[in-house]
This record gives sequence, structure tokens and C-alpha cells, in this order.
Amino acid sequence: MDVFNVLLTLVGLLVIMGTIYVANQAEHSETSLKLLNSLWVLLIVANATFGGLLFISIGSLAESAEPPSGLALFSPAQVSFLLIALVISGVALSIVRSPNLRMRLRQWLPSGAQYDPQSPVHTTAIILSLLLISMTLGQFVASGGIDGLATDIQTAGVSLSDVFLTFALWVIAAVLGVGLFIRRTVGTSINRLGVRLPTPQDLNWGIGIGFLMVGVTIAFTLIWVTFTSPELFAEQTAASAQLARSFVTVPSALILSLLVGFSEELFFRGALQPIFGNIVTSVFFLILHTQYTLSPATIPLFMTSLAFGWLRNRYSTSAAMTAHFVFNFTQLFMNILVSG
Repeated sequence: MDVFNVLLTLVGLLVIMGTIYVANQAEHSETSLKLLNSLWVLLIVANATFGGLLFISIGSLAESAEPPSGLALFSPAQVSFLLIALVISGVALSIVRSPNLRMRLRQWLPSGAQYDPQSPVHTTAIILSLLLISMTLGQFVASGGIDGLATDIQTAGVSLSDVFLTFALWVIAAVLGVGLFIRRTVGTSINRLGVRLPTPQDLNWGIGIGFLMVGVTIAFTLIWVTFTSPELFAEQTAASAQLARSFVTVPSALILSLLVGFSEELFFRGALQPIFGNIVTSVFFLILHTQYTLSPATIPLFMTSLAFGWLRNRYSTSAAMTAHFVFNFTQLFMNILVSG
């Protein structure tokens, strides 16, 4: 990544984190609410613009010796990416501009969800989630799907420094989102996120659910292999397999599982799930794991996410973190054994 792209990424992250901060301020400040509206529109326009720019870049990469004509002028990847960016940007803008739409969202969510249509923080959570989906799906399409993603992972690799960076972003987004040092103290923020020192129940249920979902995943994979040709199975699992090969030692697998289990559960189950409920949060969780996109692997992953969400509701986020760690590390450890 060159200096320009690094600076662009840093500016983008600062704007996003600044938007979350301002959203917390806007809960009790009319001035901050006006600034927040401007930031929402800025992010939505930036997402649509990025879609247009990548639309052009995909086309330039796909140029052939014979100039295309008519509908063939645009590749399926171009059209898909642009539609994703524009549709999601349009939905996000509608949510910003329409209080009635936000009220209808409240009716669509489960009764236990704490979503408040009038809350600037909750609206910000929706907007940023939509834009993250747009970026994730767009980049998945632009990379060439699962095969392209696998090639990218093989070429660029996935290092522990990448994992640490992602860990930091999830954690910062979670604690900023619940208003640490803005609307809440450290104690009330930890309570809101559902984090505690793991109790015996947290550990017992977390470990049990983690191993159970590993078993469900293995059983589903065996069924999948039975009814799928080896070539198709290899194609559908190319990205996830390549990702697993990036961590071929027990210490690296342990660190990865700890960081991912803690940060993802803090963000998804700790910060988002109380607002939007288990099903919506699990769908969001599923979409962001593009290494499983467009493959049957999405079914056990969705079931696993629902199980983690159940742990959050029944016990704590700490129990979900335990299950996530066990789920990830067990599979990586088995992969290391098989590879060895």
C-alpha cells in the first residue's frame, strides 16, 4: 500500500470514528446533531463515489484487445459493484432523511431489541453498518469472488499485524459506540457491553457451545463433500482454506483465535446485538465473512453466530467470546495437525 492509500485509509478511519464520537455527543446536543447529519451525508456520498471509481477501475483492468460494445461495455463485476454501492447508499440516505422509515425499522426488529428510532447513536450504527456491507461486498465482487479473494490472500498474505489492526478497530468502534468517557463511565460501558470476568457458567457453556458448533460444522462439511464434486468443493472453500494456511503454527493460531474471539464478540454481540437483536446481528456477521460468501458454508456459520448470540443473551458476552475462541482455535489446530 503506497503512502497516498495509507493516508486515505487513515482519514477515512478518523472520519468514521469521529462520526461515532459526534453521534454520542448528539444524544444531548442540537449543535452536534446538525454536524452529525452532515457527516452521515458525507459518508454516504463517499461510499457512492468509491463505488463509481472502482466501477471505472474494474473496467480499465478488464479491457480486451477488441473494444466492447453495447451492454458488453460493462462487465458483470462492474455492474454488480456499482449497484451494490448505489442501492446501499440510497437506503442509507433514506434512513437519514426519513424518521418514518426509522420507525418502521423498529417494528421489523424483535421485541427484545433496544433500537430507538430517535437515537443518533443507533442511526449511526445503521448507517455505518450499511456502508461497511457495501464496501465488503463491493471489494468481494471487485476481487473476483472466492477465487479472487483466495488469490489475494495467497499473494499478500495475512499477518498477525493485520489481525492486531483489525482487533483494534473492532474494539475502538465498540467502546466508542457505547459512549465510553462520553455518555458512560468505564463501569457502565463494560456492563453495557456484557463483559465480565468469566464465571464457571460462562466457561462451561462457552466451551461446550464452541465444541458443539465445531461438531456441527464438521458434520455439515461431510454432508457437503458427499453431495459436491471435489473440484466444486475446492473452489467454494478456496478463500477459507487459504486463510487457514496463513496461520500454520500453534502460537499464531492461539493469538489469532484470542484476538478475533474477543474483538468480534465485543463488537457484534456486545455493542450491536442489544440494539438490533440476534438474527439481524448474525446476518451482518455473516455478510462480513466474505471467505464463505456464495457457498454452503454460510449455513453452519449463521447457526454458529446465532449460538454465540444466544450465549450473549443467556449469560454474557464473555461466554460468547469463550465459544468463539474455542470454535476458531479448534479448527485451526486440527488444520495444523492435518497439514503436519
